[in-house]
Amino acid sequence: MLAATAFGQYTAMPVYDQYILKAEGFYNDNKFGASAHAYSSGFERVGWNAPVKDKYNAARSWALSKVPDSAFFYLQNIAALQRFDNLDKISNDQSFNSLHEDERWKPLLKQVKKNKKRQHRHKPLN
Repeated sequence: MLAATAFGQYTAMPVYDQYILKAEGFYNDNKFGASAHAYSSGFERVGWNAPVKDKYNAARSWALSKVPDSAFFYLQNIAALQRFDNLDKISNDQSFNSLHEDERWKPLLKQVKKNKKRQHRHKPLN
């Protein structure tokens, strides 16, 4: 794939970005399984060191594909290792409705809540 630069020149898009664009496209077309696999392929290319946003979206795709183990893998990763702290977002995201009855859901939310409190304690006072 090619990407346009500010000067109208085209450069080769990094492989990771190609996978993420494919994943987003599949998601938008309601092809959640293909989306989930594209995210995972992209993560593999960068040694699983991917941004929280992309791992969160991968978890959404896996949940909507009815593969809870993979959804929890990414959610637990961003909560435990990358300190994801948006409790409102994860709690209200309908993509995760299928996970709410799973025994791993409440401990996950507990970790996110803990992260949120930690972030709040470390915010500088203005």
